[in-house]
Amino acid sequence: KENQRDLNMSKRKALQQIVKGAGLIFAGTLLIYIIKFIYRIIVSRYLGPSDYGLLSLAEGVLNICLSVALLGLPSGVIKYVSHFLGEKEEKKIKGTIVSSLRTIIFFSLLITLSIFIFSKKISVGIFHNEALSSILIIYILALPFFCVTNTFNSVFLAFKKVQYRNYLNVVARSL
Repeated sequence: KENQRDLNMSKRKALQQIVKGAGLIFAGTLLIYIIKFIYRIIVSRYLGPSDYGLLSLAEGVLNICLSVALLGLPSGVIKYVSHFLGEKEEKKIKGTIVSSLRTIIFFSLLITLSIFIFSKKISVGIFHNEALSSILIIYILALPFFCVTNTFNSVFLAFKKVQYRNYLNVVARSL
């Protein structure tokens, strides 16, 4: 009976933690979407359709580069850090985080440099718009920052620190 009661309490506590985490993620995501919505309204009215289209193109290129630079490693960080936490293997936790960050920073800087060098060719050759080049350069400079924040989001999730993930998301995604 005592073991059953302890097991039920443990399950109830785990369920409460999951519900709290899901609620925090939902609230954080909702706040991000509201901020982005207001931002887009203001920017589109200020810039007009053609300039806003250039910003959207640059944002699309940034998102593609972000996906490539991350190499799926943030998902691996969540999986392996959580696993190593359960095994209480602190050196492997640190190794997973550090090696992922090193790899992601290297690839994000490599992609940033490549886009910086070839921005004119990308703008004219692919999108047939030379004006995109300078916007692309400005946007791509944020790539390493977004890669690192994405990785830290995964670390926070692995450590079940959803509130820190939300704070980081609100700051990073609203920029």
